[in-house]
Amino acid sequence: MLLYKQDKLSQLEEQLEHIDREEPKVLFLGNYRRDDNIARKQVLEEIDTALAEYGRLRFYPLSSVTIFKEALAKEKYDRFTS
Repeated sequence: MLLYKQDKLSQLEEQLEHIDREEPKVLFLGNYRRDDNIARKQVLEEIDTALAEYGRLRFYPLSSVTIFKEALAKEKYDRFTS
């Protein structure tokens, strides 16, 4: 699944590069609000969503392990103090 998400991000980056190459105006990449290219804004929003999904998937196993370890430690502590 991670490879799929990485490939999706790569495709979105290619779309963004294409949009930037075809842009007739001088780019204001540092000022999102001044950019009136609808296609660029849409792709940037898709990239933002895809990055969030990738991050959740990428770090989910770590979160699960941490939660499990904390629960196990609490269980041991509860047994020790009972």
